[in-house]
Amino acid sequence: MERLTQKQRRDLIVQYKLNDPSVTNYSIAKYLKPLGISKSTIYSVLQTYAERGTTKRSSGSGRIPIKMPYTRVRTLVNSATTSQSFTQRVVARKYGISQQFVCKILHSKGIRSYKKEKMSKVSEKQVTIQKLRIDRLYRLILSKKPEPLFILDDESYFTFSGSNMPQNDHYYSTKRRFTENCMKYRYQAKFERKVMCWIAISARGISKPYFCLSHEAVNAEIYQRKCIRQRLIPFLNSHHQDNNYLFWPDLASCHYARSTMAVFKDMNIQVVPKDMNPPNCPQLRPIEDFWGILKQLVYAKGWEATTHIQLQRRIRYCLRKVDVQTVQKMMSSVKSKIRRARASGVETMVH
Repeated sequence: MERLTQKQRRDLIVQYKLNDPSVTNYSIAKYLKPLGISKSTIYSVLQTYAERGTTKRSSGSGRIPIKMPYTRVRTLVNSATTSQSFTQRVVARKYGISQQFVCKILHSKGIRSYKKEKMSKVSEKQVTIQKLRIDRLYRLILSKKPEPLFILDDESYFTFSGSNMPQNDHYYSTKRRFTENCMKYRYQAKFERKVMCWIAISARGISKPYFCLSHEAVNAEIYQRKCIRQRLIPFLNSHHQDNNYLFWPDLASCHYARSTMAVFKDMNIQVVPKDMNPPNCPQLRPIEDFWGILKQLVYAKGWEATTHIQLQRRIRYCLRKVDVQTVQKMMSSVKSKIRRARASGVETMVH
């Protein structure tokens, strides 16, 4: 059956009603259903005729049909797949079409939108150094039988409010304008108070944390005394008595200072040499993911601190709640990550 035009459908519906004014709209819809005319269309046409006495559209109503030439569609698709800042609304204004039409074109071509993954920005020199040091680190691991367990340490800042946590970005309400301000707004100070936390982790456990106020700097002397002697050494004595470990700090200046290296030597701590420590590689260090897990626990349900002491107690409490099996699983993947980075490059690994 040949498909009816919009005008033919409207005229048919009205004519059916004029032939028998007593017939109900439901009966008309039931009769015209085999023709592919929906009930909502029939009700809308009859209501328009009753109000205006005609089935013709008013001037300016409806959407103007637009057909994109193939060449313009191809240009639009190319810009979507090659531009780093493609916006459907901006492109719609450029081509004189609606944003929904742009979305429909992309969908028909199998193009989907994906969120950009975070990746550390490295220079060409760093890429060369990464490849060299990762290869050395890989050979260092294999040279020891059995393969050593990695111990990672790192520092991270905790703010009082946790305003940068994605889990506290949303709220629910039936009427937005009547929602309380404490629910609608995320208050953030211009210079928010924060606490720095140092910690070391391995597949066998988590060390005691060291806290430092934001205005205090962690130099080599503080790192040696507070972190290495008072926290790392007890952690090694209680969890790594077999000495089958390899301590892997990042490349902070205080970590590889001459005095710090002397402390490592005096305490017989097996540390990754600086010439084997790849720069700017958070993808290889699962302690970065550990901070994310810990901060989710600390700032759960919109928790906020009022003092440094309160924040430190909260972090210690949440450290005891961290699933040990999760930490073990994270740390057990370090060697496989190094192997992947050596074979395919760090740029292929997303953090």
